[in-house]
Amino acid sequence: MTIEERVFAIVVFVIAVALAVISYRSFKNRGFLINNAYIYASKEERETMDKKPHYKQSAIIFLLLSIIFIVIGAAAV
Repeated sequence: MTIEERVFAIVVFVIAVALAVISYRSFKNRGFLINNAYIYASKEERETMDKKPHYKQSAIIFLLLSIIFIVIGAAAV
């Protein structure tokens, strides 16, 4: 394994951990809501909207992305 492959694997695993943290926070309904329905909503709509389904959708997507990056990192090792 060359040094470039090790660096690549480390970077991919760091990205996977970051995505997992974002996913965890989204499952807990905390942090910025990274969802187009929320981002493009007006200030009034944001205050009245039910954010739970949007948090759950974002959490699932970030969890799947984290798994994908773990698989990519494992393949690089």
